[in-house]
Amino acid sequence: MESAALPLLKRRHLQPSEVGQSSKKRVKPTVPATECSCESNDLYMLGLVGSYEGGTAPKSNDFQRYDFAKNEWTQVDDLSRYSERSYFAVATFKGKIWILGGCELIGEKLLFHNEVHSLDLDSKKWTTELCMKNERAEFCAVVVGDSLFAIGGVYTYTKRDKNESRLRRGMEKFRAFQWRPCANMLNSRARFASCVVGERIYVAGGYAYQGVGYHDTDRVEYYTVSRNDWTSVTGMLNTRKDFRLVLVNDKIYAVGGDEAGSVIWNKSTVTRDDWSTPVTFIPTKLSSYDVFALNGDIYVVGAGNGNAVFLKLRLADYTWESMNKLPSSPWDSYAIQVALIKNRPCENASRLSAAR
Repeated sequence: MESAALPLLKRRHLQPSEVGQSSKKRVKPTVPATECSCESNDLYMLGLVGSYEGGTAPKSNDFQRYDFAKNEWTQVDDLSRYSERSYFAVATFKGKIWILGGCELIGEKLLFHNEVHSLDLDSKKWTTELCMKNERAEFCAVVVGDSLFAIGGVYTYTKRDKNESRLRRGMEKFRAFQWRPCANMLNSRARFASCVVGERIYVAGGYAYQGVGYHDTDRVEYYTVSRNDWTSVTGMLNTRKDFRLVLVNDKIYAVGGDEAGSVIWNKSTVTRDDWSTPVTFIPTKLSSYDVFALNGDIYVVGAGNGNAVFLKLRLADYTWESMNKLPSSPWDSYAIQVALIKNRPCENASRLSAAR
């Protein structure tokens, strides 16, 4: 005899006329129209006023953000609470923008800093981080994995002349809320350039003590994170300082510099460790600038001769393209540094995530 409960276990198929008439409880929730998972590249440019010679530069430090989609600049913060500063370093670390070290001229004395500050891009709040163990200016800051490295630089002047400067070979890294010393560079140097290739940190150029005094150098070396040691490699074709290194498609490009009063480019193939002849010239001479790579091209942000520029070099054919220039400001007086945040969730996605 059939149990009375069995018919309840049988699955009943909907008839065509019943489609769309099921209970609301059975309807799968739809994704809200405001849901957004897109990502963007954010470019932040920091300009802190300051120089070794003092002068009459206006004390109006600036901080701008560039929107690639809209091709426009907007002010993030005027940084007016910061003192005049030059030769500081900027890095993107743990989703924040970090400002490290630098120096300022007070009367006839240079004050060197070891303080570190970070900006949360979502809350727009600044945080004072743990100070570096050493004061530094004219140095580089790079990120490898979960570590932030501060490399080389100057820590004192007995006179306002680089021939009386004191250079650092030392490097320290910030990890797990502590600054720890690392192996020293093979050469002390300042106003040099650096870039990261895998677990290697390349440093090149700058000025260094060589024999009887301080001279611009073409020397190149790299640090291997896992081994905590430095290796010397083939030097650049030209001595230079105040320039940048960028990595694009396994090639390191040396960008800018003041050698012979011109601004030139060399490139090195990482796998072969050699340098080529100049690739192209920057269309205008710049007194302050920074460089970054994005999507296989190289960008230059800077100022010179009273003009602010934002340029793009297409490496496919070595042609220059002018982007939306920087907003009106005394950029010639600024020490310019940029921070590129790649593949950051757009603002709508960030707000939705916070609301949940």
